[in-house]
Amino acid sequence: MKTFEQIRDNLIEHGVRPSNYRIRILQCLEDDKLHPTADQMYQNLLNEFPTLSKMSVYNTIETLLDAGLIREVTIENNEVRYDANLLEHGHFKCNHCGKIYNIEIDFKSLKISGLDHFIVKDQDIFLKGICPECSNHKQSI
Repeated sequence: MKTFEQIRDNLIEHGVRPSNYRIRILQCLEDDKLHPTADQMYQNLLNEFPTLSKMSVYNTIETLLDAGLIREVTIENNEVRYDANLLEHGHFKCNHCGKIYNIEIDFKSLKISGLDHFIVKDQDIFLKGICPECSNHKQSI
């Protein structure tokens, strides 16, 4: 987990003014590996910042996206999640609980055909199924 100061310095390095909201939202994304939605971040921070508005969360997310500090994860058409892990990796979404997990993938070893003369700018691999926690829970019922 990164400290408050490390996140503040990271924002400054990327040309983003480090307000308390921005620091805490980025810190939440760094700490929450389950890729929260904007509404989930809002709910998680509301006790800490009673005057926080959803618009502030959405504006902060947009600022962090523009600065290249986070990325969008869209597995379902109607749901956008956010991820502070910018290293190449894939995602697994549990169909039962809805959690999204990071998975390691060696993109260099993937064999993909049919993209001759294409310029690939982004790579995402999404898998769906049942996570171990939900699988174990179903078996115990």
